[in-house]
Amino acid sequence: MNPYRIISNPPVNSITYLGYRITERCNQSCPFCFSREKDIAFDQPISEIKLCLENIQRARISTIGIMGGEPLVRHDLINILKLIKKFGFETILSTNALLLTDNLLHQLKHLVDYLSISLDADNQPLNDHYRGIGQFTAATRIITTYNPQIHPFKLKVNTIVHQQNFHNGIDQIPRFFLGKPIVWKLLQYTPRLDGFKVRDQFQITTKAFKLKSQQLQKKYPSTIIAQRTYSINEKYDLLLLRPNGDLQINHHDQYQVVGNAYQDEISHVIESVWHQQTSYYHENWDEFERSYRQLN
Repeated sequence: MNPYRIISNPPVNSITYLGYRITERCNQSCPFCFSREKDIAFDQPISEIKLCLENIQRARISTIGIMGGEPLVRHDLINILKLIKKFGFETILSTNALLLTDNLLHQLKHLVDYLSISLDADNQPLNDHYRGIGQFTAATRIITTYNPQIHPFKLKVNTIVHQQNFHNGIDQIPRFFLGKPIVWKLLQYTPRLDGFKVRDQFQITTKAFKLKSQQLQKKYPSTIIAQRTYSINEKYDLLLLRPNGDLQINHHDQYQVVGNAYQDEISHVIESVWHQQTSYYHENWDEFERSYRQLN
């Protein structure tokens, strides 16, 4: 059991959740991607990941979200997850599911507390236009066969809501998981990094996003729907760790580097962000609670 895990109350001296990009490589090229950063082509060896995990543990962070890029492109993913669990962290794995075979799912099902799958449309042609050929089939296979009696992890479905799927494409997504204990997370398209280049094609207002979310919640009252809005003035609520050790927070239309896990104590970095925004601990905790704890 993780001695640092906090379930019902926000932490008073740290954040709850850290996003760990174990790779910047990906097997897709989604046109609106806000995670892709092409300046880091290498992956950390496990020895360096271990150093970072020690630093994360000293910062009293309870949960690590494994992300990319696409984390499943790493052939040593299972060993990485085993190491993370050895440290006692709660784990989230975010994936497009294209490489998630039955064998791999069997290997990682006891190493992951939450599995997060992308699905951006309720039909194959539209979804695969955004997410790449085969992604619809891969994602819906995992979602429709998910059984909490067999799979010990919790499941979350992520949908990026944007200009092109706003009116036609997402309303029927819940048909794949109605009646199952799944969180459907709606994320307002974020024009950050590469996503900023195509903002005119995908951007929607926060008002429109909230209205759409309300309509969907009314249509599916028994479905757990979490929302993540985007604003140029949004509060800091994330901490990302990249393969080169850079620690970043969400800041306007960029990610701002606030430290480096190889050079700085993560606890000190977190404290410095807190001094800039004293709600940082609570904002991070609240984002995690809304996205995952509703399943507990």
